[in-house]
Amino acid sequence: MKGAIGECLFFDEDKEMVYKTKFDTKANCIARINSLLRLGVIDPETTPYKCKECGDWHLGKPEEALKYGK
Repeated sequence: MKGAIGECLFFDEDKEMVYKTKFDTKANCIARINSLLRLGVIDPETTPYKCKECGDWHLGKPEEALKYGK
């Protein structure tokens, strides 16, 4: 995946493990979202957000963006 730079792995405040692919730029994250939308494999509500744990970009549900985003 263009711009994918590994995975972000941490435990949130509910002791749930969060495992997300991280992207180097918002543009690369959006490009991945768009490709997955064209394939019809993700929810159209999927949004990019900058992670407060690793500082890189992830894609996720809007509620994940509020919970884990900066």
